[in-house]
Amino acid sequence: MMMVDTQIRKLIEDGILYGEGISNGDMLASVSAVSYDLHTQSYTNNEQVAQESCKLLPGESVFVVCKEIINMPADTAARVVLRNSRIRQGFTLDAPVYQPGHHTRVFFRLTNVSSSAIDMKANGEYAALQFEKLASVPEKPYDGTFQKEMSYSDMGDYSVSYRKELSKADEKLDEIKHLERNIYTNIITLMSIFIALFSIININVDLAFADSINQSRLIISNLITLGSIAFLVSLIQLCLAEKGKKRVWGLIMATALIILGISAVIAL
Repeated sequence: MMMVDTQIRKLIEDGILYGEGISNGDMLASVSAVSYDLHTQSYTNNEQVAQESCKLLPGESVFVVCKEIINMPADTAARVVLRNSRIRQGFTLDAPVYQPGHHTRVFFRLTNVSSSAIDMKANGEYAALQFEKLASVPEKPYDGTFQKEMSYSDMGDYSVSYRKELSKADEKLDEIKHLERNIYTNIITLMSIFIALFSIININVDLAFADSINQSRLIISNLITLGSIAFLVSLIQLCLAEKGKKRVWGLIMATALIILGISAVIAL
């Protein structure tokens, strides 16, 4: 059963819900019909850098550290809910269910799902706390990793196991990036081959229909075309290729420069 204002005020008076830097009067004034409006102490990101204000870009998330601390009774649970005005502003909220026996500062995560950047101001009010009276006392109250968490501890004791999952995800991401890079490299290589073939064919056809065919001119034209294309392709590949293949493309670039140099010597 959801608690109403008189019951929530009783939780404040009994010290079950209290706040740092908030007077008892201000806390009582924050009680509405079925919830209590939470007050922001700071914002923190994955690097656990606390800041009084920040700018949240579209798609970004931030953890909100509240001034309120709860010491849940054995027969009560609590939920954090997003305020109606903040839903309309473009926020979504993620938060745990605070279980019976849980003693902690209140934390929740906000994500900007709008198309605009949102300024997160100091002492902003984004969410409310709702309390529910349980039908009976659970056999085992909460005594988990985040018990007595008074400052943001990221993933707490779950860091080791979760980091492994994140590492696997990073490996998959690297594989996708590697595949994407190979696709671009292969496309550029194929395009370069076609450009080289058509360029050489066009040059030789033009020279074949010329009034007089000059052998040295034919050689110079073909060498310049091949050298220029090889140089440009190797330059692009040096930017895209992996470290192990950069040396090969460096040699190709050097060969292309040598070809261009020979062409210049023959022309002179």
